[in-house]
Amino acid sequence: MVPSSQGQVWSLDVVDDILLCGHNDGTFVVTKDKRPQWISRVTGGWQIIPLPGLPQRLLQCTYTGFVVFEKTNERWRESHKVDGFGAPVKQMIMDETGQVWAVHPSRGLFRLSFSSGWDTITKMTAYGAAQGLVDDFQLRMSQAGDTLLIYTDSQTLYRAPGMDDLRPLKSLRGQPIRGVDIMLEGREQAWFRMASDRLCYHRVGASQWCFPIQLIQDYPRVYTLTNGYYLFGMDSGYALLPQQLKTTPPDLVGQILITEVRVEDEQSDSVLIFNPMRWKKPQSPVFQWRQNHISFSYAHPSFVKNTTYSYRLRGTTEVWSEWSDQYEKEFTFLRPGHYAFEVKSRESDTVATFEFDILPPWYQTRWAGLGYLLLTGLLTWLLYRWHLRRLSIQRRRMILEKERELTQERIRLRNEQLQADNIRKSQALANSTFNLIQKNNSLLKIREALDKLHKDSGHKLSDTHYHQLNRLIDKHLSNNEEWVVFEENFNDVHEHFFKGLKSAFPELTPGDLKLAAYLRMNLSSKEIAPLLGISVRGVENKRYRLRTKLGLDINDNLSEFLMML
Repeated sequence: MVPSSQGQVWSLDVVDDILLCGHNDGTFVVTKDKRPQWISRVTGGWQIIPLPGLPQRLLQCTYTGFVVFEKTNERWRESHKVDGFGAPVKQMIMDETGQVWAVHPSRGLFRLSFSSGWDTITKMTAYGAAQGLVDDFQLRMSQAGDTLLIYTDSQTLYRAPGMDDLRPLKSLRGQPIRGVDIMLEGREQAWFRMASDRLCYHRVGASQWCFPIQLIQDYPRVYTLTNGYYLFGMDSGYALLPQQLKTTPPDLVGQILITEVRVEDEQSDSVLIFNPMRWKKPQSPVFQWRQNHISFSYAHPSFVKNTTYSYRLRGTTEVWSEWSDQYEKEFTFLRPGHYAFEVKSRESDTVATFEFDILPPWYQTRWAGLGYLLLTGLLTWLLYRWHLRRLSIQRRRMILEKERELTQERIRLRNEQLQADNIRKSQALANSTFNLIQKNNSLLKIREALDKLHKDSGHKLSDTHYHQLNRLIDKHLSNNEEWVVFEENFNDVHEHFFKGLKSAFPELTPGDLKLAAYLRMNLSSKEIAPLLGISVRGVENKRYRLRTKLGLDINDNLSEFLMML
């Protein structure tokens, strides 16, 4: 471990045989004795690029904008910070005009123009939806020659020399682009396409080679080493690939194979087992019209991992099936015609194909007589359409009836559940309220006994102890925590009561709301008195003031009014 290098190392660059390390804590030179020599304390040295026409200067993007380094007396040092842009820049690429394309970690893409001395940002253009960039979060960039490639979570865009806007990338050097695969440059017209589960090698005029390795998703890198190899950085380690590959791609995952075709004749119960790998004839096999029950077995020998398959039967559909780990597929009642069964796996872009023909029956030929065939066909078609229509009507009727029954059942179960929940919550609220009443009654009786004891004893009980006990009783009588618990339980049962009451009568005090809640539970003044820690007379006075605030007449029942809210 290089001393002081613990933490994030964002970049390693060799410039004039000097190793520069962009680090979370700044930038330092790694000397021959593996000791760091700090040249900048600007945090987060994400990337370093040379400045065009200035071999003694470098530009670095950091957590807080840009820094320029200058080489003097064979030593690199920090020259200055660039004014005009203090936001973090995670990645940058310089285009053919000397402008810098910069990626902010969360705010998207910027195109920046620098002054001639590289000390100030003179122009800044932000790219968004108007320029074709739909998503601007966690962008990534790469270059393919002079073409700038920008990747989002849902699209790949490109910008060619001379262009100001961004356009969707459909293909690159003759190869179609799938989704948001990331392109990485190699040597001599070679490049790599990084998918989520593989890395594919492309070269102009050569076949595509795919390897079952995964690069680090957020920081994909392909390094071109001087010893004739490419170096790949992965979460689980490193991989090497020779730059001069053979003309035949290495078979890392094997080829997908159709291993068996079973053709069944429903009338005679005969089974024909067919091995496509041994089929040497140039023409496709031909089956009789009764041999229309065909199943395929396929496999993809691979030492990497189990794979999933997708298939289609051309002649019936052009759409590929969903990916599945099933390695067999059966087709029944195939009509006469020409078919091509195709299957592929996730581990390879190759497709295995098996073509075959099914002959029509004799009565479907012209020699059986066009007259009665047309009449029979028309009648059969009419009956078939009528039958389908009748089935469709019955199916719709059954579906509607089933949906109605299901809807009613769901409503019934929901209502029962709500009623059960409400009864349970009401019971819990009643129990907690009853316990609170009992506790407060007990405290009030203790207070009365304490007062009597203090009076009868001729004040032999010290005033200090007497007042301490009274304060303790008052504290438990006015316990706010118990009211909070009661309020939560009350809201579970009567969830809109407080909100509606406060909205209709905003002048109500918390004491009024507390009294209203007890009245809503149909408690008597005698039961409410210990809850509020006052006398029954005091409760009656509070009820009178609450009735006045609610604007009720003398004949209106206060409890009934509150229970209707």
